[in-house]
Amino acid sequence: PVFLTRLSHEAAEPREFLRTTKRTVAVAMLLLATSAAVLAVFRLPVCRLLFLHGVMDEGGAQDIAAVLPWALLGTAPFGALLLLARAHVARQNSRIMPSMGVLNAALNAMLNLVFVNRLGIAGIALSTSVTYAVVAVVFWVRLTRAQRRKYTE
Repeated sequence: PVFLTRLSHEAAEPREFLRTTKRTVAVAMLLLATSAAVLAVFRLPVCRLLFLHGVMDEGGAQDIAAVLPWALLGTAPFGALLLLARAHVARQNSRIMPSMGVLNAALNAMLNLVFVNRLGIAGIALSTSVTYAVVAVVFWVRLTRAQRRKYTE
């Protein structure tokens, strides 16, 4: 909410809007990537802690720990796409959301077909991570193009 509010106030100032967006996305991605890396390093003890009390056995915890790095690849891009979606809303450009949703769903389904055959269940996690990265890039490209148009008007 704070990010969206600030960007809404800065929407009339394209340079400041992009500066705030870049800075916020960069910091968020750095924090998320660092957190994901730490979790990847300690994934087996964390999975044991979370899942070894109940029906799951050691093999199941190890299987989840093996898949986790593929999912963690998408942590920073997912954070970026959430922030960039809010940036579009702050610019009152929410009309792009349906097309971004279609891109997200279609790309994820296509990549599932490609990666599941090669990696099994880890392929689903990888396809989701790659989808997040692509959607974040498309959000960024569309935002900077829209801001450039606004700045030149």
